[in-house]
Amino acid sequence: GLASLKPWRALNLVSFVATLIWLLAWYGGPYRSTDFAMFFGFLTLFFVIFTLAGIAYHVIRREREEGFDLALLLLSAAFYFLLGHAVLQAEFGDFLGLFAAALAGLYLFLTLLARSVHPEGSKVSFALLALAVAFLTLAIPLQFDGRPITLAWAAEAAVLVFAGFQVASVRLRVAGVVLLALVALRLLFVEYEIDLQGFVPVANGRFLTYAFAIEAMFAVAWRYKVAWATV
Repeated sequence: GLASLKPWRALNLVSFVATLIWLLAWYGGPYRSTDFAMFFGFLTLFFVIFTLAGIAYHVIRREREEGFDLALLLLSAAFYFLLGHAVLQAEFGDFLGLFAAALAGLYLFLTLLARSVHPEGSKVSFALLALAVAFLTLAIPLQFDGRPITLAWAAEAAVLVFAGFQVASVRLRVAGVVLLALVALRLLFVEYEIDLQGFVPVANGRFLTYAFAIEAMFAVAWRYKVAWATV
């Protein structure tokens, strides 16, 4: 409540650190699996409070952000994901990717909310969008193994680049190109292995994975070629 009325950013950050120490003391000490619902409930509640505190003065008061706001957003996201991942892994290990994807959806919604307040863009909007992209990228390897990671990253990279051109965002385009670099590394050092037992030329997962990734890279290259004069 104070965060939405007063620009006391340092108080928000100190409160967050103190809360984090308390949660870590609980998790590292008396925490048991029977405490899961209570622990995760409080963890989520504090995450919501401190995320809102990080954007409250920016969205509600329509004031420009400060370094404390960005620090609070990034720290609350990082520690919620790390602690949430730790407690969820024991109970719902098969659905950790959905946890990261849900966070990506939340931060995408907050990005749209922040941009509606400051359409010209801001550091808070960029931080929220970066968190959405990061959690979406994390969700893929957490939920899948093997080739689906390469396929999903290639598709995500192409979408990011095309969206970056659509909304005139250099940062989105850079994120897409960086992700394509990760795809290239996976093609060179992970996907190259092939099982010759029962091998079928062309109609095999390895060939189709490479073909899809190459098409994604070609699409990105074509989009840059079309807009080369402006970028």
